[in-house]
Amino acid sequence: MAAADDFKILDDAVNAGQRSVTLPDGRTFTLEEARTERDRLGKELKTKKSEQDLKNQQIANAQKSVRNAENIFNQQLRAFNKNNASAADVERARFNLQSRQEFLARLTSATVVAAPVKPGYTISQVDKLLSSSGQGIVATEEPPPPPPPTGTSAGKPKRKITKSDVDAALVAANLADTPENRKKVREQLKAGKPIKPSNWEALVAEQAGEYAYLLGPEFEGVPELLRKAVEQDWFSSEQGKAQFLQELKKTPYGLNTSTKQQQFDLKTAGNKKVDIQANIDRIRTQYGEIQFDQATLEEIAGTAARNGASDIELGRLVYRAAFKRGAVSPDLTSPIAAKTALGGDDAARIKAIYRSYGVRADDEQVARILAGQPEPTTGTVMTEDMLRTNLRDLAKVSYQPFADLLDRGLSVQTIFSPYQQIAASTLEKSVNDVALTDANGTPTQFASALMGEKPMSLTDWITKLKSDDRYGWQFTSEAKQQASNLVMELEKAFGYRK
Repeated sequence: MAAADDFKILDDAVNAGQRSVTLPDGRTFTLEEARTERDRLGKELKTKKSEQDLKNQQIANAQKSVRNAENIFNQQLRAFNKNNASAADVERARFNLQSRQEFLARLTSATVVAAPVKPGYTISQVDKLLSSSGQGIVATEEPPPPPPPTGTSAGKPKRKITKSDVDAALVAANLADTPENRKKVREQLKAGKPIKPSNWEALVAEQAGEYAYLLGPEFEGVPELLRKAVEQDWFSSEQGKAQFLQELKKTPYGLNTSTKQQQFDLKTAGNKKVDIQANIDRIRTQYGEIQFDQATLEEIAGTAARNGASDIELGRLVYRAAFKRGAVSPDLTSPIAAKTALGGDDAARIKAIYRSYGVRADDEQVARILAGQPEPTTGTVMTEDMLRTNLRDLAKVSYQPFADLLDRGLSVQTIFSPYQQIAASTLEKSVNDVALTDANGTPTQFASALMGEKPMSLTDWITKLKSDDRYGWQFTSEAKQQASNLVMELEKAFGYRK
């Protein structure tokens, strides 16, 4: 259990954000090293537990199969004791039971020393073989029947099917005594076919235990397919098993789920929990600033685990949960999560694209881009590249003289930045006071001055700023100094000043 103890110590330290942690064996890790070692141990423990869970599931299925075979064998013994079953029926039931016991013994590493029992032996011969190997079997409700009359054997020619035979078959198959069922089992007896229990779910566990998890109602179309498969004995051959897998793909469940989802569904509850916790850790590491309640966090992680989500897909799941709205009310179901999501790094990166083209960010569109959700008007899913292209096309209309520069990939912010810096310096104002677009993205008087037939040179821009009284250059210190110098020069020219 040392690995499990180390994993818990490291996991607690990582979740608590400890700078360092020391294990019982003396090894010390930084926070990042602890996270790496924890993940490695988690994978190792997960693999070991997965193997043990699979073995336990196989043993449980085998034990259930043995119990079903014991019930059928005891029913045949009681029916034989009342002359309602043939020796061959009892023999087949006993052979079926022993084969399942041998399989269970192999799974549990028990030694099997029973002599082989094959169809064709009489009851007395079976008893002799089993007693010699110490594997004698008796009915749990009634003592074993006496040996059959002399001359009775499994190889005897077909006998007439009696009412007692049909009654025994109905009991063995757990079928109601109706005309339809009596006709069905009589035909099976005449054809020499074995009578199978009517509990098809038990047959699934017996014949195809690895697919028993698919019996739930959430696996649409699969329970009906499993019933068909066990009733037609598909799992007794490789061809039949392949047929089942092909038909599984055509069910609603098969059509609407990915291979990763189906693999997750096949896992034990313990392994699913490990996968979900791993995704909770991913969310906390990558999106820790978004504040979710525990139920929402587990729901996102569960979906990510089942989908085998990549980092990009995980992000979309996280943001869809953050911006989720009620089914009835359009209000956000988690306003705190939405607020923190819009204040995060991913949202800031998208808002910067808007600013670079002089456009005010649309929070609802930012949310849709983050969540990978379609635009309500076009139905397309907007990406950051598509947003950049759309804003560039709009800017080419608003700032037509700079269309060529925009086509080369320059943003409005990049193009206008030199003009803005010169305006701020020339007019002795802060950069924010000489913005070329307002908060709504509308060009200001500074941008309007640049809208000629071709881009204005920076020299012409300085001249424009100084010559157009609307910009207020005449009130700057530079303008006042130039005016003072001009006065002094004039005074000197007219002899008023030496």
